Amino acid sequence: MIFPGTFSALPSPVAFGDDTPLVVTANRSYAARDMPAFLAAAGLPPQAVWLYETRALPVALSLGPPLVPMTCINGGGVPTVEKLVYRGPGGLGAAPEVVYGDGDGVVNLASILALDTVMGGDPRQEHYRSIRIANMSHLGVVSDALALERLLGEIFYAATPAVDARAM
Repeated sequence: MIFPGTFSALPSPVAFGDDTPLVVTANRSYAARDMPAFLAAAGLPPQAVWLYETRALPVALSLGPPLVPMTCINGGGVPTVEKLVYRGPGGLGAAPEVVYGDGDGVVNLASILALDTVMGGDPRQEHYRSIRIANMSHLGVVSDALALERLLGEIFYAATPAVDARAM
């Protein structure tokens, strides 16, 4: 059984553009826009591909700012999967060579930066802060003492009412 939420972790064309190869085989390269073809080539049933195309992909393509104050705290500086390269004759059935890039071990830097662009770059989003903690994993953001101190600081900062200098 395939759960549609499983597909939410797949790369979004918004983050990776149309031509960045994310999966490479001897016969074809797959970019974020090619995920339906990749899922089919990987052996997922047509219904699973349909779920991706009708549920997960529209959400990824229409992601917009929540229009409420928002602070994103992300880790970084941790090797994170960036690309899978299948060199052997087994194609997608073989073990891939994993190419790593920057990220938090789960979410790569391209996805983090895309969120900053989509959320922080929208003029309707009045308050957006993006904070990256160097050399911090995805789990570390909510479990490491240094990260928790930073997280609490951001919560207190967000909860502090702005002072209107005109009222003084």
